[in-house]
Amino acid sequence: MNSSMTQPNDPRKNFDLRSGVTIYPSQQKEIDQVLNDLLNDLPAHFILLADTRGQIVTIAGVRGDNSIAALGSLVAGDIAASREMARITGEYREHQTIMREGEETNMIVSEAGPHLVLLVQVLSHVPLGWSRLKMREVCERLKEILEILPDREEVEQFEFNQETMSEQVRDAIDSIWLGDSGE
Repeated sequence: MNSSMTQPNDPRKNFDLRSGVTIYPSQQKEIDQVLNDLLNDLPAHFILLADTRGQIVTIAGVRGDNSIAALGSLVAGDIAASREMARITGEYREHQTIMREGEETNMIVSEAGPHLVLLVQVLSHVPLGWSRLKMREVCERLKEILEILPDREEVEQFEFNQETMSEQVRDAIDSIWLGDSGE
């Protein structure tokens, strides 16, 4: 029997590659509000929301000296590795959560639907159970926000802006390659 084939009940059977996600302005506004509420409700020290490729969606709280781009990539990689460990051992479920306890702060990383990863850093005196409960609620809300498309007008305007920007970038690159100074 070929060992590379998946078996019934094999956790690899449902493996899916994730892609980026489009976040419309109205969704971004809702996301920012949800995360600002979480920042106050926990209270959280720092929050980072990234897509599953590590691209930063938004941050809130005390940034410190963190390299945000590197942190986004590491968080996405950490949740991907945890997800695969859970699949291999047959323990995968939605909202995978990783907790790291420190002396002054604790970090909790969680899936927020199929496209987002949420990192929350709380002071160590904040109960972990409370943090997990609030994060689960927020992750579910973030998933809901992305599932509901904004009105047609916003989608069309966003797509128009994307096309215009793509054309401008293409024209600028052509200008560089062709030696056109734009005069």
